Amino acid sequence: MKATVPLLESGGEALTTHFYKLLLDEHPEVQPLFNQAHQASGEQPRALANGVLMYAKHIDRLEALGPLVGQIINKHVALQVLPEH
Repeated sequence: MKATVPLLESGGEALTTHFYKLLLDEHPEVQPLFNQAHQASGEQPRALANGVLMYAKHIDRLEALGPLVGQIINKHVALQVLPEH
């Protein structure tokens, strides 16, 4: 995980933008779970890239993530994301 930090810092947003494109193209049934305006503006890929980067940077001290984990959990619960998603 730690070795990915430089790559995530320089290309994390490009990676997550590609991820969302593949996800939404190959699984259109999950599109309603995503705010399309956030997809179009890049806010969603940017948020995911930042979250993954923070996990990678703090993998040995996850408590340093502060409220990030809770925010991610709450968002997924509110959207009724299921295990198969």
